[in-house]
This record gives sequence, C-alpha cells and structure tokens, in this order.
Amino acid sequence: MENYSSVPSQFVIGDTLAIEIAGGDYPAPTYSLELTFISPTAKLSATSTASSGNHLFTIDTSALAPGRYDYQLKAIGAGFRKTVKSGISTAQQDFSAEAVAVLDNRDWLEVAIDALEAALAGRASKTQLVREFDGVRIQDMTLDEQIEALQKLKRMRAAKSGKWKQTIKSRFYN
Repeated sequence: MENYSSVPSQFVIGDTLAIEIAGGDYPAPTYSLELTFISPTAKLSATSTASSGNHLFTIDTSALAPGRYDYQLKAIGAGFRKTVKSGISTAQQDFSAEAVAVLDNRDWLEVAIDALEAALAGRASKTQLVREFDGVRIQDMTLDEQIEALQKLKRMRAAKSGKWKQTIKSRFYN
C-alpha cells in the first residue's frame, strides 16, 4: 500500500488511501485532522490518528462513485478549528469491477454533456436521466435548467482544453 504525504489528486475507487501528514503547526495528538471529500452525490469524512507526531489517515474509498470530489482538511484542537487545506481529487473507476460493455471511461465532463444533450433531444436513457448535477437529477430539471447546465459544462470543457478564448468583434460603420 502506497503512503501519500498529502491528499492525492486522483485515486481508484476501492483502493485504501493511506495518508500520513506531517504534524507541522498542528502536531498530533494535541490536534487531530479531519478530511472530508464531497461531491453532489456523496460525502466521506475521516479523522486522523496520531503517529509519532504526524497524522495518519486510512480511508476505504469503495463507497464512492467515480467523479470529481472537493476536499477540505481541518485541524481540530481544544476550542480550535481551522481549515488548513482544500482542493480537488478525482475518483477513477475500478476497471476490475466492471464488465467491458458497462465501462465508460470517458471524462466525467464528456459523460455529463452527452447526458444533457440526449435529454434535450428526447433520447436519454434511464441511466442518463438519473445523473445529478448540483444535487438535481436531469429528469427533475426544467428545460431552462438543462440548457443552463449544458452551457456551463461546455464552458468548463473549453476552459479545460485551453480552447476557450473570448473574442471581441467590432463593426465599423460609415
């Protein structure tokens, strides 16, 4: 099992994350650390144990779904609480748990855009209709909400690919 010295930027669902964070300004056992992963559909929290002045997390990720998770790391002491780090981590699909026909290894952004486009065209599958964005299922969104979500996701995809550029067009009249 690989030990991480900080929260990894990506991990495979089902792997046990062993994270050992140096005590630094918040040494164990005087302080404990709390790590929380959250997405629109799932939340996972863990509290560190003391290990020679450092903080040790052992986290089972099998209950998580694939996708992006925001995380926060908080130091907690007697009458004290401070968020010391936050960031993004991506949970990747465990290939061994899926049949070939079921596995969709596209980026979550592409899957989300495809699901919204299918819903707007009236050809979405049940799997696509139950996808959630900001805690709302596609099937429960109004047409305007679906269009707005699709536009937002397409802007995110363009920004991610580096192709997004705002162009100012001018017209000259005589």
